[in-house]
Amino acid sequence: MEHSTDIIQSSSTLQLSMQVQIDMPRPVHEELERWKAVKFPVPIAEYGTFCEPNKILQKEVYTYAKEDNFNALFGLLSDKLEHVSSEEVLNIIFKHVAASGNSLLHVAASHGSEGVIQLLCYHFPLLITRKNFLGDNALHLAARATRFVTIQNLVNHVKIDPHKTLELASLLRMKNNKGNTPLHDAASMGIHDGARLLKGHLQVVRELLNYWLDPMDFLNEKGHNILHVAAGSGQMRIVDEILRNRDLEALINEKDYDGNTPLHEDDAARGVWNKSQDVEVRKMLIRLSWTTKVSECDLPRTTLTTEERNRGVGNLLVVSVLVVGVTFAGAITVPGSGCDLNSGSSKKLMRYYIYLDMLAMDVSLIAAIILCRVS
Repeated sequence: MEHSTDIIQSSSTLQLSMQVQIDMPRPVHEELERWKAVKFPVPIAEYGTFCEPNKILQKEVYTYAKEDNFNALFGLLSDKLEHVSSEEVLNIIFKHVAASGNSLLHVAASHGSEGVIQLLCYHFPLLITRKNFLGDNALHLAARATRFVTIQNLVNHVKIDPHKTLELASLLRMKNNKGNTPLHDAASMGIHDGARLLKGHLQVVRELLNYWLDPMDFLNEKGHNILHVAAGSGQMRIVDEILRNRDLEALINEKDYDGNTPLHEDDAARGVWNKSQDVEVRKMLIRLSWTTKVSECDLPRTTLTTEERNRGVGNLLVVSVLVVGVTFAGAITVPGSGCDLNSGSSKKLMRYYIYLDMLAMDVSLIAAIILCRVS
């Protein structure tokens, strides 16, 4: 009887184990590969940057992208493809946007939904260049939100895209309505977000600099390079990170359209951010500005000849002796008549006059003696 009971318990345990194995979800990587194998309609080029939105994203679709629920999102798209039409799928992807003009990829990039990002870039790469109503693409939003992994995913997809839908240099050059590239946004954000987010922005800037071809060529609408932006925002660590790159040190003397260097931006921002940070940024900028100017300037130094130096000293000596003579004459030739000196106020003013006159004479006399020794 006991043996029979053990068999029943073992059988129940085996069935429960099998049920758990069946109910366990597949690894995320396998799920992503499964959805990559599904054939979705290929959009024509007009669906990219120039496609006009015509409908607000449904709440459930927005939520799927925000929460990285790629199974639900692409399950919905697959269902639309099977029961409605391929055009409806393309409309959801390219023509349905949030109130700010954000596409599904914008939403996913803002919230770090890496699974959704991978699948959207894989099936609909034209979304990468899609801009919202402020001119931001997904890389702008990822840089602003310190989504380091998202930036890597977006950049890597462009680099390995077999269809060569977009060149990496073109993506990095894309500007929003303010004229900012993703690197401008990464360099200017984070100053009020605390140490953790500031560290995140530093990592993002470092990553973007690795991909940048020539950051000196990328200016916003004010002519600001990335060092202008970082200095104007008080980003000491980002300024340091940029200038650690020897190829970028020349940025320190580059001027914007108003003729301002990054050091001017530091002055303009004074009082907006932390004073101790202001001092550090300013010291760094001044030091590097001087170092760069000295190292880059190959013009011959002009030095005064002995004759020119002696002539200058002689002129100064003549002036100082004249001042001594005038002040001495002023001391022995007191202005005003005798009756004016009887009142108390006149005596007080006279004391001030004599004191200042003697001070001027003493200083001029000392200067004359020093100049005589120099000559």
